[in-house]
Amino acid sequence: FQAGAILGNISDQLKGLFTADELKAYSDQTAGIDTALGEHITAEANLATQINPLYQNFYGTAVTRTQLDQLVSNGTDANAVAQQFATQSNINAMDPAVKDLFTPDEIQQIALEAAGGTTQNGKQLTDLANLATQLNPIYHQETGAGLSRDELNSAYTTGYTPGQIQNQLQGINYAN
Repeated sequence: FQAGAILGNISDQLKGLFTADELKAYSDQTAGIDTALGEHITAEANLATQINPLYQNFYGTAVTRTQLDQLVSNGTDANAVAQQFATQSNINAMDPAVKDLFTPDEIQQIALEAAGGTTQNGKQLTDLANLATQLNPIYHQETGAGLSRDELNSAYTTGYTPGQIQNQLQGINYAN
């Protein structure tokens, strides 16, 4: 019964990654019914849950099954994935609103925070990165230029929402 309840409450993210048989093995494993497939899928599901925010924040897409299979077969954990996100090639592939406004050290802290690690400023930097990805298109639309770090810091400290900032920029454009 417990396995059935777990199966009924599996997230859409995991439903999109695994087959029905794999999800059953996962729910059985979680409920204490050990199988080789259940152990494997549980390891992949746990890793997917931990690293999916990294993929969403940095690439704008969820981790794929192929990527997940490769990571698990290599014995990679969430912290290793976070460190990989901080490499220069991955930084270059990131959303420009993140890679252009943050240093590699800050990006590594964001990645480690997203992977569940503890960092000195990871939470604040993650919040700033999320705000940057929301504000950058608004700045391009309203000013013709991307968001600067000073503008980002100002928006963060004042607590303005992206909608409020867009209204302010539209007002400035209208006045001009």
